[in-house]
Amino acid sequence: MNDSEKTTKNYSTNQFLRFLIPSLIGAAVFLLPIPKDGTFTIVIGILADALRAILKTWLPYIGVFLVCLSALLTVFAVAIKKVLGPEKKMFLDFYKIQIKIGGIEL
Repeated sequence: MNDSEKTTKNYSTNQFLRFLIPSLIGAAVFLLPIPKDGTFTIVIGILADALRAILKTWLPYIGVFLVCLSALLTVFAVAIKKVLGPEKKMFLDFYKIQIKIGGIEL
């Protein structure tokens, strides 16, 4: 591709702000240090500590539930695949992810 074939896309102010604002929020949550109790931490660390404090007694049960659910769904998926056979693609439509951002499909 030479220089004459290259095209540039101009984005509207609305499109630019729809990209910029969530990006800045994400950067602040994961990168911005905040003083807390004489040390520095990040916002996501504060949120994780708060969630851990709220779910303190339930965390082992939640972990066991998620492991068991994962095992059951794996057994179910293997059983369905054996019943339907590999040529049947019935459930693949559930896993198709289509993301459209500003008219652009990813």
